[in-house]
Amino acid sequence: MRANTAIRLAEGDHVVHFYDDDDDLVAVVVRYLGSALDRSEAAVVVATPRHVERFRQGFARSGLDVDAADAEGRLVIVDAALALTALTSDGAIDPAAFDDIMTPALRRARARRDASSPTSCGDGVSTSSSIPPGSS
Repeated sequence: MRANTAIRLAEGDHVVHFYDDDDDLVAVVVRYLGSALDRSEAAVVVATPRHVERFRQGFARSGLDVDAADAEGRLVIVDAALALTALTSDGAIDPAAFDDIMTPALRRARARRDASSPTSCGDGVSTSSSIPPGSS
């Protein structure tokens, strides 16, 4: 399956992408966030460590200087499994914990740009107790 990544989003729009395999996910994320990084804009990634590594490899293959984007605060990474563990209490999202985790990440990303929002994506993480955090 080839992903359609020719999506034009207005600020505040949201899209959900269901993917068949990691290669499909990586192709979409690299093209979507890579275009923001290529424009020297900020990108926030909430993903598992395995996916983050694949995204970083994809960005590098596309010619982006990933280390520079990271050092400049244009590429902000949040570990999805750790965030999910910290954000939930008795199966519900804790708004204060969400603010504690996401606000610093978003502030770091926005410090590199004007007042507009950074481009972002989040990686779904299984909440099944049979799958340890960070393994998806």
